Amino acid sequence: MVAIIGWVRRSRVDARVTFPLPRMKTKDQPSNPHYTLDPLHTVPTDAMVNNRPKVNVSQCTVKPLRSRHFSTAHQAPRFASTPTQIEPPNPHNPNYKPKRRPLVEAHFSDEARQAFIHDFLVQLKHGRKVSRFCVFLKRGKALSPNAHTNIVAGDVIIMRVGQKDPETLVNMRPTDRAMVDYVFAACLHRIFRFQGPQRTLLPKELIIVRPRAFPGLP
Repeated sequence: MVAIIGWVRRSRVDARVTFPLPRMKTKDQPSNPHYTLDPLHTVPTDAMVNNRPKVNVSQCTVKPLRSRHFSTAHQAPRFASTPTQIEPPNPHNPNYKPKRRPLVEAHFSDEARQAFIHDFLVQLKHGRKVSRFCVFLKRGKALSPNAHTNIVAGDVIIMRVGQKDPETLVNMRPTDRAMVDYVFAACLHRIFRFQGPQRTLLPKELIIVRPRAFPGLP
């Protein structure tokens, strides 16, 4: 039995509680992950998709990035090409670094039923290495069931976040397949609690600790 460890603020005392992980149809469940949540940041973080600042689209550059797609149509996860919108440089601020924002709307099959997209960050500490990802998903009773696992509804998109700039997305390497699938399995319980009857909030950043690093990664 895998347990998720979280910190819940109860009056003036922080209580440590464990939540049993529901039974899964997939075999990608991690053996013994440890989850750490910050109680001060368990708020929805939709700045990357739904709260994008208004920019001049004609001046933006669109470039695709490789992402991991856990869809409602295919049982096995696949790499997908996700377009990203790169802001134009700011002539009034030479030190401004243009942001790269994902356009993940095309990957979701339930656009007519639910248009709002949620996202949260994941920090994976495996061995001495740290990798960051961003998970995109939806919540709604009318969503189609996910074909990869029976406890998640709708499509789920995972993209890699830059190491130097946590607000910028980067291209996912083909060798990230096992690591991204591990992150998805580790996030299933949080997604289940967010989409299910409990309706809990998503964390701003979910920290996952794995004792050993993934082999074959630089």
